[in-house]
Amino acid sequence: MRGLKGTPNTFSANKMTRTATTTLPIDHLLSNKNQRPVHFPSYFIIFQHSLRLELRLTSATPNKSSDLYKSAGVTEPQVASQRDISGFLILKEIISTLRHGNESIVFVTTGALCFEMDGVKIVDLGRDPLGWEGGFSLNDLEGLMQKIEQMSTSQRPVPLVFDSLAPIIEAHGIEQTITLLACLRRTGKFSSVIAAVLQEMLHPHDHRLLEDSSDAIITLEDGMMQIVGKSHRGTGKVTKEIQPFRIISDEKGSRVVFHVQINDKLEDKANSLGTEKKVTDGHIDLLSKRGTNRITLKHEEGERNFSAERKGPRIFLQDDDPEFDDLDEEDPDDDLDI
Repeated sequence: MRGLKGTPNTFSANKMTRTATTTLPIDHLLSNKNQRPVHFPSYFIIFQHSLRLELRLTSATPNKSSDLYKSAGVTEPQVASQRDISGFLILKEIISTLRHGNESIVFVTTGALCFEMDGVKIVDLGRDPLGWEGGFSLNDLEGLMQKIEQMSTSQRPVPLVFDSLAPIIEAHGIEQTITLLACLRRTGKFSSVIAAVLQEMLHPHDHRLLEDSSDAIITLEDGMMQIVGKSHRGTGKVTKEIQPFRIISDEKGSRVVFHVQINDKLEDKANSLGTEKKVTDGHIDLLSKRGTNRITLKHEEGERNFSAERKGPRIFLQDDDPEFDDLDEEDPDDDLDI
């Protein structure tokens, strides 16, 4: 599996940067400070993304109406598609976020994602999936569980991350895969279990069963990263949030940076119209740069003075006016002459 612009999905922890100064939705979801009740299994998060051909074609098609989308405050289809297929880049940043707050991470890879990071213990299922080289086979589900447990040697629970569940589901079915995840969650060795899923790789029935067994779902769709999750404390409260992110590309490759929500539609619209913002008393006024020193025409000045001097008739109504004594309230049209 290769990343954007044909570059391999490899990265170093030193290349990943964070610019957030406040608590982000993704940070709150992945934080190791969230205390689970003792009798509860590990928190299970599903990360749903897609690599459909339609999205990849749209992301590579230049958009000729970008100004129209910007003025309407709508994300361009090309940009939205580029964000939708950035699932593996987002998974890299999720792993980097987990690494900052944990002693180590157990990462189960099927070959879809490769990386270099200190403190990450890798269980490679893609190198010898059938066990022909003497290693454990993907078909040995019990051996796979034991191998994953052995990789967790920390005294404190650590996160467990799967880059894809598709090979395991293909080999053992959705029921056995959910059972494997449930057993791993109850070992007490993992603080959370995060599994990435390509939506087009699963049958809708299997997808629904996997969602029902989860505690939180991260969905990458329509250019947005949506997080729906239950409370870590088991109170039953469900929250829904949007995690904004940017894709940054340079000579070193592409990466994802999470950031706080910024309401920049008004600012973008102002910039596109050649205007500047002025914030006073909590209100935003848009002042035209070209209208600041605008010359007032003579006929406009005359109209303005005329409207200021013009005064309309002043009408006073008295309740005891004798003119209204003959008014029939039941039949107001009785006094009309036809």
